[in-house]
This record gives sequence, structure tokens and C-alpha cells, in this order.
Amino acid sequence: MTTQDTQHEVAPNTPRVEPDGVSIRAVYVFCGVLILTLILVQPIIVWLTRMQPADRVTEPAPLPVGLHGAQHWVDAPGELAAIREQEEQKLSRYAWVDRERGIVRIPIERAMQLMAQRSTDAHASTETREASHAP
Repeated sequence: MTTQDTQHEVAPNTPRVEPDGVSIRAVYVFCGVLILTLILVQPIIVWLTRMQPADRVTEPAPLPVGLHGAQHWVDAPGELAAIREQEEQKLSRYAWVDRERGIVRIPIERAMQLMAQRSTDAHASTETREASHAP
């Protein structure tokens, strides 16, 4: 037997274990290349950012226009207060949504009262039905 054969011999009762496939040298090489890349790329990024003229003023992007021409982004407190007032009026007043089909908007407080009343009435009628079916 050669020395190479004796290195791979295993005692008969020794369990076989998969060799560790991690090479420390490969890890060091990878880290070195990564650090070198970062060191080389950083000056390029600094150079590119300094190439942009400092006196160049960029205009802000136009605000997006949503449904029915309403702007979704509001930056002025006065505009925000006006929008909130309009929303409050919609939530607190009666109005026609579609007069031809008979659809009406009611105040939210009244809608919650009606829903609570319907829920209570439905619960009571369910209890009445169950009581009448009881033996």
C-alpha cells in the first residue's frame, strides 16, 4: 500500500463523515476582493456626484392627479383643512346621491344608529324563532 491509500483507510467501526467543504483560503480571497471592490468603487461614486452642477435647481415633480381631478397629495395646511371640512359635511348631512334611483346619503351617526337597530331587531327575531321551535 502507498501512503495515499493509507490516508483514506478508515477503521471498520468508525462512522464515515462528510468532509468539510469550506475553504478558509477561498473565504479570505472573497473578502479581499470585496474590500478591494468597495475601495475602488467609492471614489467613482464621489466623482459622479460631484460632476452634477451645484447651481442646477430641480423643479419638484408635479402632484399626481387622481379621480375627478382631485390631488392626492396636499402640502398646504389650508387646503387640508378645506378638504377635511368637505369630508365632514359629507359625513354629517343628508344629500341625494342619485335622485332617479332614490339613493340618499345620510349622516354617519344616523347610519350607525340604523345599523345597530337592525342588528338588535334581527337578534330579537332570531331568539323569537328559536323559542317558538323549542320543544
